[in-house]
Amino acid sequence: MLPDPQVRAREGVIRLEDPDLGSIPAPCVVPRVEGRNHRPRHGGPGMGEHNAEFYGWLGVDSFELATLKAEGVI
Repeated sequence: MLPDPQVRAREGVIRLEDPDLGSIPAPCVVPRVEGRNHRPRHGGPGMGEHNAEFYGWLGVDSFELATLKAEGVI
């Protein structure tokens, strides 16, 4: 899809900077409205950015979370 001339002409795939992966391809925003900025602000959360919140929902406390990190489980 990336080398397709129509996709390239319409800028259907853009590049986003990701803190973990570097520059990554991503689909552009559709539909596009003239006069509006259509670039996403970022490619998504960083790796593990929401671990504490997620594991908290599962009942894992901060001590258990730190232990799992230290053991390389997460």
